[in-house]
Amino acid sequence: MPFKRESLLDELEAGVLDDRVSLSAILRKCVVLGGRAGSEKLRDWASLELNGYSGDQDLPEYRRIPAPLFIKVTNFAGYNPIEQQLHGTQIPEPIRDEVDDWECALIFSGVGEVEALVDRNEKSVHLSPSWAGSLVSMLNNVNQTGNSRAAAVYWTVSTAALKGSLSRVRATLATLVAELRASTPDGQALPDKAAADGAVQLIVTGDRNTVTFATQQTEGGGSNTVSIGAGEPDAPKRGWQRWKKPGTVIVGLATIGGTAVGVLTWLDWTPW
Repeated sequence: MPFKRESLLDELEAGVLDDRVSLSAILRKCVVLGGRAGSEKLRDWASLELNGYSGDQDLPEYRRIPAPLFIKVTNFAGYNPIEQQLHGTQIPEPIRDEVDDWECALIFSGVGEVEALVDRNEKSVHLSPSWAGSLVSMLNNVNQTGNSRAAAVYWTVSTAALKGSLSRVRATLATLVAELRASTPDGQALPDKAAADGAVQLIVTGDRNTVTFATQQTEGGGSNTVSIGAGEPDAPKRGWQRWKKPGTVIVGLATIGGTAVGVLTWLDWTPW
């Protein structure tokens, strides 16, 4: 019996079901599969997961992790650090409204970086918001105590939460593969563009782009099978959260810096 080579879709399915295969390796195959199927949507989604999201793109819900926000304060020379949690309610109100959720870590990094963080086997990791540097600078500029300074602002994210996020990426890939299988006719090695685009629409928005297969009669009396897509491929996204671009938050902070003049003293930070 001749050897039957696995298709790229077969390899993708096998990788999703094998926890030993890294998500990065699976996503690279998704990029290639999107190219072969002619699906820009599949290539783009897999590339975002591989290379990371930028501030002007919506993040999937699984990349939004509840996490406490901390600030590290030192004396003016940079010694004797004190770490204290910052609750959203402790932020002065004009500043507080500039961020949708201060205690929610946004994971913009590519999957490979997140996998590397998990592989460090630490209980938790510190992740800096994109606006951390600007917030630290503003606090130091308006601080009038003279004996303390803000050194860093970061989220403390548990490794378990990062593992959970990666697990949801794999589950999303499983849904993608299942949808591709269901919409690809038997005997066809690769999904067509409509099937691939519809599968991405499902995992991104939760909306299924129905693909049916209808038999048409040919002039010679034979038949062929064609795919017909239905639905709205560009329907508004429902399954992804929208929030302000990171990096835009401090635009407003610069104009309301006076409200934070007493922040360090107010929180009773006096490192010596």
